[in-house]
Amino acid sequence: MQKQAQLSHTQQALGDVVKQFQAGDINDQKNQARTVAAMSAIDPDAGRSFAESLRALGGRYTFYTDVLGQHWIGDTQRGTEHKGELGAPRSGAGRGGANVPITTEEARTTAQIGAQALANILHIVQTDPDALHVPAIYAGISNAKTAGGIAGALAGMVEPLAQTQLSPHQQMIMRFRDQFLESYMALITGKRGAGSPALLSLARNSFFPMANQDDPQVHASAVKSMRFALSKLQALGGGQAVTLDGLPGYTQAIREGLGLEGATAPEATPNMPGAAGQAPLGFGDLLKGVPGAPPVVDRKP
Repeated sequence: MQKQAQLSHTQQALGDVVKQFQAGDINDQKNQARTVAAMSAIDPDAGRSFAESLRALGGRYTFYTDVLGQHWIGDTQRGTEHKGELGAPRSGAGRGGANVPITTEEARTTAQIGAQALANILHIVQTDPDALHVPAIYAGISNAKTAGGIAGALAGMVEPLAQTQLSPHQQMIMRFRDQFLESYMALITGKRGAGSPALLSLARNSFFPMANQDDPQVHASAVKSMRFALSKLQALGGGQAVTLDGLPGYTQAIREGLGLEGATAPEATPNMPGAAGQAPLGFGDLLKGVPGAPPVVDRKP
């Protein structure tokens, strides 16, 4: 009964926020920012869903909140993303299926699984550095399988034969690699599922050398990325306050969430809140009103 009363109170509060939003100009950037901030404070999942729905309006600013509650604001005119305030983490009930947001508690469990898989890989590499070398034949089949689709299905059929190209340590690394990548992609995208093929490829190649990349420096760089990610995942899995900044693919995942994946960020614009090299653009900046682009000066005689 108490839980139902709490749910009813939350729904009523969200309804009041929506009414205020609809009473104003729904295309106004300040009205949008105010509503995202208010809904996120009441129910993080509702705030995130509302932010995603705003993209359909085709306005200048888009909003996204990662799995840890970090707000991001995208500027579709300038092609830039800006870190906003740190809000409440996701707390809604998880649902099955791909592309469904995961809660913060699910993220911690996912981080623990990913951290264990990564720790296993690093342990194997420490005892057998050659285990990171992947035969070209197996790499192509394995990557196609991970990407899914028809090609993935066909690759899955011939993978057992390709496994014979691997040493026992390589087979173990490939198994732990797939386990880690599944967890990792869920964390940086905040959703179940692999994310876009480009994002998956970026993350995979950042941690695991591609076939024929046998240079020791390449392997050392991959191991360094693994150790950095391991420290982040262990902290998150242990319930510590941690950001995902610096993780390979995280910025790209944010840009996808903001609908900016195809945009190219222009040069820095001086004296503009949120411009490159300036203070981050947060909800406070939007609520005060963000100045538009500098007026075009006609220099013709």
